Amino acid sequence: MREKEFLPLVREKLGIEKLNPMQLKMMQAHSESRDIILLSPTGSGKTLAFILPMLKMLRPSTGRVQAVVVAPSRELVIQIAGIVGKIAAGLKTTPLYGGHKVEDEVNSLAAGTDIIVATPGRLLDHINRRNIDVLPTRMLVLDEFDKSLELGFETEMRKIVARLKNVSRVILTSATRADILPDFLKLDNPLTLDFLEDNEKLRNRIRVHRVDSDANDKLDSLLTLLQNLSAEGHPDRSIIFVNHRESAERVANFLKRKGLPAVLYHGALDQREREQAVARFNNGSRPVLVATDLAARGLDIKNVRNTRPLGTITTSRSLPKPGHTVTAAPPALMPTATYSCLSDLTRILRTMLLLTIPDILIRRKSPGWPLSRKPSFSLPDDARNCQKEISSVSW
Repeated sequence: MREKEFLPLVREKLGIEKLNPMQLKMMQAHSESRDIILLSPTGSGKTLAFILPMLKMLRPSTGRVQAVVVAPSRELVIQIAGIVGKIAAGLKTTPLYGGHKVEDEVNSLAAGTDIIVATPGRLLDHINRRNIDVLPTRMLVLDEFDKSLELGFETEMRKIVARLKNVSRVILTSATRADILPDFLKLDNPLTLDFLEDNEKLRNRIRVHRVDSDANDKLDSLLTLLQNLSAEGHPDRSIIFVNHRESAERVANFLKRKGLPAVLYHGALDQREREQAVARFNNGSRPVLVATDLAARGLDIKNVRNTRPLGTITTSRSLPKPGHTVTAAPPALMPTATYSCLSDLTRILRTMLLLTIPDILIRRKSPGWPLSRKPSFSLPDDARNCQKEISSVSW
């Protein structure tokens, strides 16, 4: 496709008048005929950044697969396919993911398609069933590659890459740096574009506050915090992240018993249940979403005020990006995030926009978070450097 075919649609369909520096750089990098590794925080416009050079490589519709995009979650697949479908005029885009009838996908593939956007497991299943011929594929994008590895999809991706024998260009996107890439990625002199440090706007929008709790079970502490952040008895729209599905169910059930309108979101739910959970959270009927890390990337949720990772944290986790959505960046990319030494409830990240997104992590200090007194929040007036703007919450 030519730029004059899809750039007007970027303005018309997506409402983007001007590409950001990363997107422009990716457009320029296309002419170098090299594989690309794009390192960028989630929420920085990365999806459009890899879609634009991908479209430049595609020919008019042939009914055969020209490009494959692999993403780690259903939500990301739906999001990417939606954007591609709006601006790839004349090309058919087919999303493949679990949680709905496979027959619908088989019928769509049988009619021919130009672009596949899929989760690793679902794509490999269609390949093994010979529902799709990926041999003509010339372009491969592995989006959120770091998250795919974290979720254990390396075996599936290895098998998929082995089937794509005619790929001439690979784009790899990641929100974290990797010293060594898996050996199945035979990248040809890749060009690395690193935008991980290009985060000054985020630093200028965040303030950090710490809440200390020593209770072994943080549920009562969490309840008190939610109640004190409520406006006139109505809970602020909040996301609570936990490590496991069982923990998510326990926390959600506890909050419901205490009268808080919470909704559950994790990978064991089918697609319809997950969509309903997000819809209820979005429309405000269930202002508290209790979720596993599955919700950390790929969700489009507006007007979120609080996010709280809850429970023992031993590895890098994802934080919601400040702005109009909750498509989160890993904490290593956030100006204050150092999770390796944290094990429960402690920081509130609050944006300086119309939206405020505090983030609470829990740090276990000496025992005791007395709940007999109401908290008084000490908020700094300015947050130019969030790492320096740390204030405690007294109890």
